[in-house]
Amino acid sequence: MVTTLVAIRHGKAANGGYSEDPPLSEEGRTVQKWMAKQLKAHGWEPAQIFSSPLRRARQTAQIIADLFDIPFEIEPALGDAFDPETLLHLMPPVEEDATIFLVGHAPSLGNFVNQLAGNDALPTGMAKSSAAVVSFSEHIAFGKGRLIHYLAPDKD
Repeated sequence: MVTTLVAIRHGKAANGGYSEDPPLSEEGRTVQKWMAKQLKAHGWEPAQIFSSPLRRARQTAQIIADLFDIPFEIEPALGDAFDPETLLHLMPPVEEDATIFLVGHAPSLGNFVNQLAGNDALPTGMAKSSAAVVSFSEHIAFGKGRLIHYLAPDKD
């Protein structure tokens, strides 16, 4: 049995992302749709999707939710008040053999993956629209995960 976490950074924001809570740009939507299809092609089916409350993350989560035909939930711990402990407790037990998707922001999401899988898992962080896939085969704790795949628009 394995629990899998797919950490997804939101797509590119409109206006360079300089407004307080910008939406996704058209390019961001297009790239995110492609990346969501890549996740599905790799066989990662979410049991749950959690999103930051910020608009660009919610819009990214909606693209993913539409493709997988599953609703997403807002999780404040993925937003400005990033809380890795709360996120760790969202993870289903290994016995459930489940996959969850977390949609959030840099640098906090990349740092979280590094906490889970080791500081060198993502040494340069996460690109926009990228996904880091971390698996847990025993118990879920910081340092116990293994980065099994990193998908980025410029890599796949």
